[in-house]
Amino acid sequence: MPVANAPAMLSLCRDPLRPADAYWLPTPRDIAELEGRLPAYVRDTAPSHWKGRWPGVNLDDYHRQYAGVIRGKTKYIIVNLFDFKFDPRATSTWRREVVNVCDGGWYFMTVEYDAMSQSFVSFSIGGGYLTNVGAGRESR
Repeated sequence: MPVANAPAMLSLCRDPLRPADAYWLPTPRDIAELEGRLPAYVRDTAPSHWKGRWPGVNLDDYHRQYAGVIRGKTKYIIVNLFDFKFDPRATSTWRREVVNVCDGGWYFMTVEYDAMSQSFVSFSIGGGYLTNVGAGRESR
């Protein structure tokens, strides 16, 4: 995702994120470190908050868009995860435009990752079922 599109990643319908002071382009290594932790994070975080409705998604079915944001001295990576099964119209534009769908359940997720501490900060799922999970905080 071009750095110029990063501001749009902060205002996704699922759960708008805090503003950034600046933007950066995550390296392939940064992305690999995040992706190595992502399946366990989603598996351990999402089901308990879906009140028995969590489908046990396969993250291999999801495309991703990454944006680097800086707040203070900390670098974060915002990950927009989406499954084309829900909205196949995005298949032609997703590499250049932010995919933003309001609602959509588990077909649309957003993760915020602290690249410096290598830990997840927040997790949102379309439809407002789960927001701001990570670092010991949660809201609905």
